[in-house]
Amino acid sequence: MDRPRRSDGGARRTAPGGEAAARITVQEALELWSAIHPDPEPWAPLAERLGLGANLRQRFENLSGGQQQRLSIALALIGRPRVVVLDELTTGLDPRARREVWDLVRDVRDRGVTVLLVTHSMEEAQTLCDRIAIVDAGRIRALDTPAGLIDSASAATITTFETSVAIDLAALRELDGVTAARSENGTVTVEGAEGVALAVVEALRTQGVAPQRLRVAAGSLDAAYLDLTDTSPETDAMEALR
Repeated sequence: MDRPRRSDGGARRTAPGGEAAARITVQEALELWSAIHPDPEPWAPLAERLGLGANLRQRFENLSGGQQQRLSIALALIGRPRVVVLDELTTGLDPRARREVWDLVRDVRDRGVTVLLVTHSMEEAQTLCDRIAIVDAGRIRALDTPAGLIDSASAATITTFETSVAIDLAALRELDGVTAARSENGTVTVEGAEGVALAVVEALRTQGVAPQRLRVAAGSLDAAYLDLTDTSPETDAMEALR
């Protein structure tokens, strides 16, 4: 494992790596990190709280992916930081291990520690973060709450319904606020601004169509990301003019 790096602001970041790190045991790693901090948090109760009490004699290389991430979090917390940077914590983990790591991140946040989470998972960001910065090509494209980013997307609302009769998709696409409308295997999906579902239902009524299994859902952070990182030629041209 790399040695923890500290900034003047009291931030900690840890990352596993190196052949020697693979052979170190959990207890040895915790003792080493404790030794290099002037006022470390007692590592034994920290290990218990993070579910590592039964793994103290295991080598890092023999830990599961979730256990390795638990150890990384423990090492980040030993120095009593005000800020921790957690980088791609759940990459390669199965769904159960990923949820367990998410719970640990929440616990860290609830301790009053500021968490800077680096992730490519929109689900993870939406689940854990109070504010999200969308970074693309080295630039911050947007900084807002998860809800704020979703509301700003072209598909802030997704309306789906089923129908056994033909409908006029072109008429739906022309509705104010609608950004896309498509039909596949009897299921129609309409994307658009918040509140567009009411306009869709009214348009269907004028067509004499009674929608079945009508569902209205909030848009996704994935859609917001795609909007904000659009690299179409038209977008590139607009960027060049700024």
